[in-house]
Amino acid sequence: EISPEIYNIYKNAGILMSKYRSGPIPKAVKIIPIISYWIDCLTLMEPSGWTAAALDKITKYFVSSGKPIVCEEYFNKILYPRIRDDISEFGRLNHHIFNVFTLFFLL
Repeated sequence: EISPEIYNIYKNAGILMSKYRSGPIPKAVKIIPIISYWIDCLTLMEPSGWTAAALDKITKYFVSSGKPIVCEEYFNKILYPRIRDDISEFGRLNHHIFNVFTLFFLL
């Protein structure tokens, strides 16, 4: 179970990520890929409401975390559904999300 302090931290971080355009992101977001309850934290942050720039930034942290299982689960639960939604809604992919694909070719 997540403590109330952590709940508030990640709920507020989710609000920041829904308005993110550029610059630094909260440290609580940077450590998500390395904590054991990362999926709970992401769920609290409501990633479906994040901006494309925020999704680009957090994906870089997941790819560089060095945990392939966590990275794969992030792709399947967060990134791929967002890609499908963007393409179906706008008929194209946002350039920030497209930049995420360059990470695949750098690995």
